[in-house]
Amino acid sequence: MMTCKLRTIKTSWLAMATASVLALGCSGADDVVDELGEQQQSLVCSQRLTQEDRVERGRWMTSTVDYDPATGRANVQTTVSNSRSLVGWTGGVLLVFVNGGGAPLHATDVHTRGVDACAFSCPRESTLNWSHTVPSGVRDSVAGIAIMHAHTPTRRAGFKALKFIAANKPACLLAPPPWDAICQGVVTAAKAADPILMAMTQLEFENEVLQMRVEYLSKTQMFPSCPGAGSSLVPAMTGPTAPSGAVFRSGVYSSTYEAWKAFDADASSMWISETFVTPAVIGYEWPGGLQTVRRYALSFANGSLTSRAPRDWTLEGFNGASWVVVDRRSSETGWAGTDRREYTVQSPGAYSRYRLSFTDDNDTRSGVVVISLSGIEFFG
Repeated sequence: MMTCKLRTIKTSWLAMATASVLALGCSGADDVVDELGEQQQSLVCSQRLTQEDRVERGRWMTSTVDYDPATGRANVQTTVSNSRSLVGWTGGVLLVFVNGGGAPLHATDVHTRGVDACAFSCPRESTLNWSHTVPSGVRDSVAGIAIMHAHTPTRRAGFKALKFIAANKPACLLAPPPWDAICQGVVTAAKAADPILMAMTQLEFENEVLQMRVEYLSKTQMFPSCPGAGSSLVPAMTGPTAPSGAVFRSGVYSSTYEAWKAFDADASSMWISETFVTPAVIGYEWPGGLQTVRRYALSFANGSLTSRAPRDWTLEGFNGASWVVVDRRSSETGWAGTDRREYTVQSPGAYSRYRLSFTDDNDTRSGVVVISLSGIEFFG
């Protein structure tokens, strides 16, 4: 088993821009052999993210998160610094775990740490070590983390609102007011559950959530792909059966957008499915025997036509008699005009043929109107 560590320093993610500085390090690889003697390789890629913020003048917070996707455990070290203030202060940190589209999935509690005044011996620092485990139900969808820092007394209400919304209806964090009835119900429940939030007017609550949303988006760091993960198990295709294997599909919009172009390693080309056909199916068959797909990635690059991005689908392997579902995804929304999302297969198995069966896109009409994908990658 190969274990790799990545470090992203002071990285922020927005729909239109990503800036990252990466330091990579890997250590050895082993084959894992099961009782039947079948060799399987698995890749565990621990992620290290660091966020440093100037909370107020002379007041800094730095948090480093070591996240293990296999267990969902995040080990965090948070340092609170005081370099100018003649009074001590307390900083708070909260983590929001996000999916491949940057939408919130789960949030930690707020963890606080105080630091003494800085009069003659500066700076003063105080460090807190803490941990959190992401629930198993959302663990496979985690693709990044937002590290949120704040002067706790000043932003206590915002943290409480963020925590409640992330736990009950995460999509409401990204929905601008005026909120629909569902999000308004979450607001009402949040205020009823906490006296600090209850004391706020509706406008104060909305403004606090809006400010937290801006900070959340700017502080979200998406995990890079694991170094050493290797290239796709499918070669860069130059035709439906070249250089090897065979690409198959249920239909195509036109010959310009044939299915093999989703496997050609060229972001400027794409497969567009036949319109109004559900499910829309695309797949690949290996010529030389069984393959175990443990991860896969989908890339969308159709600009503002994000209604063509996939929303619901299954990944399936053919056992010689029937198709077996090895991974299922639903409600994949919020695609950017150019977007790549990577997924861990929930029930991997060895098959010579895999297919993706899309049952809905991001169009408001039910079923598939049309699916567009610029890239499909399968990894072992």
